[in-house]
Amino acid sequence: MNLEYWEIYNRHRQKTNNIHKRGFPLKEGEYHVVVHIWIVNSKGEYLIQKRSESCAVLPGLWAVTGGSAICGETSKQACLRETKEELGIDLKAPNLAFTVIRRNNFCDVWLAREDVKLSDIVMQEEEVAEVRYATKEEIYKLAAQKNFMMQIYLNDIFEIAESNLSVKRASPEDFDVIAQMNVNSPRFYGKDITPDKFDRFDYYIICLNGEAAGFAYVCPKRSRAVFQIEYIYILPEYRRQRIALRALKRIEKIYPQAKKFVLKIAETDRTAAALSVRAGYKKLNFKRTINCCLVLEYYEKH
Repeated sequence: MNLEYWEIYNRHRQKTNNIHKRGFPLKEGEYHVVVHIWIVNSKGEYLIQKRSESCAVLPGLWAVTGGSAICGETSKQACLRETKEELGIDLKAPNLAFTVIRRNNFCDVWLAREDVKLSDIVMQEEEVAEVRYATKEEIYKLAAQKNFMMQIYLNDIFEIAESNLSVKRASPEDFDVIAQMNVNSPRFYGKDITPDKFDRFDYYIICLNGEAAGFAYVCPKRSRAVFQIEYIYILPEYRRQRIALRALKRIEKIYPQAKKFVLKIAETDRTAAALSVRAGYKKLNFKRTINCCLVLEYYEKH
């Protein structure tokens, strides 16, 4: 095995500037990034793989593709690399479904909706012994027999994979899509949303049945223990389908390190206020006047 080095993070997923060599124990309070990649085809079947008997950890068990992010990689880059290394395939558009904090790592769970042919797979022999498609029920059965890894979040990944709603992390290439929706928004941000801000803030496109239905904008605070959800906007034609509430819950699952979420809501938007309460947020005794037409109220959730 080639030497592998990981970047180390603290509990709030801030880089510590420390580097760790794989194979040595991490110290208490040190975390690294791990990726799990779930591939689901158009039949609703999941691509699973049997770990090689030569694997140092849990040989012979069934799992999905996964591994650790190495120094200099983003989570998405690690997702693409691990899939290429273990299965010999190039994923087109994986989406971060959620993150789980485990004992010493942030486990980013990626979902790719692609019809990968088994005949196109080139297995990495030292890691993978067998591949096949399995239904949700078959995976639950393997898990019940203690023959499948990643058991702790199966319900979550299946719920998201079967949903018609997706929350996609936006990139600068998605700027035009968000900008067009933003122009129609009551809280038009004007020049606030620009491509250069995609590196500093987290933008999401909310899709229903594959079509853009809205967007969200999240501002991680400096400590990364507080995440301010600046705005969730749903296009008029997609309203009254509980999309905003479902998207909000999805976004929260992407930041398990958060000690607190803060929502900004227009004082006149009683629908959004009611949604916030249903999602477990409490109104703060604080308002901010943006201009003569817009006053923001703040809600928080611990």
